[in-house]
Amino acid sequence: MLNNPSPIGSTKIDVLRQIVGKYFTIYNISVTPVTVIFDITTTKQEVYDKFDQLRKELVPMNYIPFIEHHLGEYRIVVTEKRANNPWGSWVNLIFLIATIISTIYSGALIWGSYSGNPNIFMDILYGTLYFALPLMLILGVHEMGHYVTAKHYHVSASLPFFIPFIPPFGTMGAFISLRDPIPDRKSLMDIGIAGPLAGLCVALPVTILGLYFSAITPSHVTAVTPNTLLLGSSFFWNFITAIYPISASATINPMALAGWVGLFVTAINLIPAGQLDGGHIVRSLGGDAAKYISWSGIAVLLVIGFLYYPGWILFGLFVLLIGPTHPPPLNDITKLHWKRYILGGLAIFLLVSMFITVPLTQPTSSTLNYSVARYPLTNTIIVNGSQPIKIYLNVTNNYSLPYYVDLSLNATVNNSYNASFIKNVSLITFQNYTKNSTVKKNYWRSLQIELNSSQTVEFTLIISLPPGEFYSNFYISIGPAGFSPVTIDYTIFHK
Repeated sequence: MLNNPSPIGSTKIDVLRQIVGKYFTIYNISVTPVTVIFDITTTKQEVYDKFDQLRKELVPMNYIPFIEHHLGEYRIVVTEKRANNPWGSWVNLIFLIATIISTIYSGALIWGSYSGNPNIFMDILYGTLYFALPLMLILGVHEMGHYVTAKHYHVSASLPFFIPFIPPFGTMGAFISLRDPIPDRKSLMDIGIAGPLAGLCVALPVTILGLYFSAITPSHVTAVTPNTLLLGSSFFWNFITAIYPISASATINPMALAGWVGLFVTAINLIPAGQLDGGHIVRSLGGDAAKYISWSGIAVLLVIGFLYYPGWILFGLFVLLIGPTHPPPLNDITKLHWKRYILGGLAIFLLVSMFITVPLTQPTSSTLNYSVARYPLTNTIIVNGSQPIKIYLNVTNNYSLPYYVDLSLNATVNNSYNASFIKNVSLITFQNYTKNSTVKKNYWRSLQIELNSSQTVEFTLIISLPPGEFYSNFYISIGPAGFSPVTIDYTIFHK
């Protein structure tokens, strides 16, 4: 029942009696300050055939009918519809423009990183074409699926509200507002599932085309850094990438990233909780028992959030905020046709196959797994004469993706930093490493090397010692770029 409707007068009661009497046999009328209750003689088949016709006649007159079945008797409860004060379409337009700007900005950042050659104009152009446009298309088609289906069932609905957000994606999705109660379980199922299916029809080809571009135009950024965004995988994503494979070390094209976001948004919406699309679907399938599924879904989100990914805690709280349970449709009596149960099964399959427990991660020093072997093993080296010292190092990337490894040198002579000593160090790469183009000499005493997964690079440091009697503390730092390195210390005594 709606809040604060106006009292229903006798003239209105007569009008309502005439309209309800056109469709059902009335044997008793009860009146409360805000409702008129018609006890009727009918059957389930007649409810199925006629109730929606009654609804379509009453709703334009600002009346909402509910049908109830209690102790073997049917009754129709009619209340006045609370006046809607919807925002004008200008609000939708403002949010749309803001989201277009935020997704274009995010797309430009993504394309600049992907191309490895930042250029403002080209980043905006290609970021829009390969990321912002496909992502907005996926979200827009998803919401229009809801909108068109709602209109088909004569349910008033707003145009989509897009939600702008900060990078990396520039949006938190979109939604429409249903301004009328849902007529029955059938329409509840259809409106709920129409959005995910419509969005999937766009997200799937966008993903496949993006993977195709990933294969033919590999990114210039091929190694993991602290700013790398690692995407989680679902069964559905793994299935697609098995059909359209790309290198495990490849950075995917921004269009494939837009497709990944679209698939993930579809999975989020299918979570069977509250007012989400999945909440509509499970309420249609399970009736009033869906409230237990909804609370269970929220509990699962919170548990996953505490155990694996804190973002799910925020999302679970958001679902609680917008409403943990789903209101019943006007006709909650008529059961679903078996075809709708097939749609419900499809929704469950898509949720399970596309859900990602940990959707986004960034590498940390504990994530990246590497090992360093060295010779000599002793930390103290005593040298007589002018023979150079040779230090042998093996660095192995044990991680599943390539990343950059920094090697830097530092030294003190008689407790004082000595730049000339470092200048006497030469490095010779001599085995298992041919990517000279990826060696970045940051300074004359530091360089950066790209290591593929499972690759071992062996190199030798040759130290030409200056004349004179001294001792030196020599430090070699080795580790993934941007992360805490392994430090090897040598003390050299020269006589």
